[in-house]
Amino acid sequence: MKRFLQGLGLLIAAVLIQVLASHKVPVIQRSVDLVLLVVVYYGSSGARVGSMVAGAAGGILEDLWSNSLMGLHGLTKTLIGYLLGGLGARFDLTSPPARLMAVLLATIVEKLVEPLVVMGLGLRAVPPNPVEMTWRVIGNLLVGALFFFSLAGKGKIEKPRPARRRRRTVTA
Repeated sequence: MKRFLQGLGLLIAAVLIQVLASHKVPVIQRSVDLVLLVVVYYGSSGARVGSMVAGAAGGILEDLWSNSLMGLHGLTKTLIGYLLGGLGARFDLTSPPARLMAVLLATIVEKLVEPLVVMGLGLRAVPPNPVEMTWRVIGNLLVGALFFFSLAGKGKIEKPRPARRRRRTVTA
């Protein structure tokens, strides 16, 4: 329960920082997605359900303050949490360089999936702009590098542990 509350607090802090910073510096809203960085952090630990919950909660919080279709960010970030949770369960993605690679892939997947979801709903979708996608990738990588390397360097914050699977024994 403690880890869940910490994750929820981290998501709320990410959304608040994103909202406050975007009002003062509008470039930040287009270049950095702090909620995505939190989803990558939890997804890279290998906890698929936890990263999906983080993605859904963070995406819905992001939908509340954005001017887009309600649930769009929630769905895309849930999908990213699911994919990263699956990859994190199979590979060690807890090092900062691996998490930065996950940020790169997650940013690209998010920008490519959003128009597909909008088209699936029968609405007119705008194709992703390569310049905006590059700008978002660079911003997420720079802020993600600060975030992940600072967490790795301090050693105070415990790295998320991969989910353990129980072996079931067959009894006759």
